Amino acid sequence: MLISHIAYHHRFGTDVLVVRLPDRTTESDLPPIDNPLLRRLGVFQPELEREDESAEWGPILAAGQLLRLRRPRSGKRRSKLGRSR
Repeated sequence: MLISHIAYHHRFGTDVLVVRLPDRTTESDLPPIDNPLLRRLGVFQPELEREDESAEWGPILAAGQLLRLRRPRSGKRRSKLGRSR
């Protein structure tokens, strides 16, 4: 499974939308980002024609790559469930 994200910058901040992509998708296969695409992804009233709004695709990653991008844990994590004092 491949994923990417769209960073949508607007006057109130930035929203990051994670998008699942078909296998073998390349950057040239990604659709242009426009208001209808952002609405389909759940953005309420996108206005890319405004000067202070923009959006761009992030890199395409395999889902397995995300696990390798996570920071390694320092030490073991121990559960406190079931312990008595």
